[in-house]
Amino acid sequence: MGSSWSPENRGKVTLGVPPKWSAARIRLQFERILVVPTEENRINLVLTHSNQKEIEHPNTPASVKKAAGGMIFTLEVGLNPKEQERKTRIHVLLTGNGKPEKYAADATHVFEAGKYGGYFITTDDRILIKRDELRNLSGAVVLKPTEWLKVLADADAV
Repeated sequence: MGSSWSPENRGKVTLGVPPKWSAARIRLQFERILVVPTEENRINLVLTHSNQKEIEHPNTPASVKKAAGGMIFTLEVGLNPKEQERKTRIHVLLTGNGKPEKYAADATHVFEAGKYGGYFITTDDRILIKRDELRNLSGAVVLKPTEWLKVLADADAV
């Protein structure tokens, strides 16, 4: 996979956190991303408002809530008809033969990552398998945490 990093995208990341994840797995994903230095010795993550709702869930570990506390979140805004259609197509792709309600949050996260011109970082194989199609639909660059860290390391080497 070629590097999709660009100066405009640096530091813009949307994290996908599947609801079935254990607290340890969620914490590991956040820790992997939060400790990587940049020139400013810090990465600015932009989380979507839908991620914020998940972080506020009572079952989210306190350490994750604390780590997300100072982050920038997008604001929920209405979608125009083209955006609504794109979000629906992403939802259909992710759902496949599954139950639509199980994939609504994932579709929203991927859509918003594309809308805000960033990365969607996940370890969810259902999403990773469809990353090329999702990028074509949404514009989001779907990566595993380790792949995203490599993009940052490659960019820092330039």
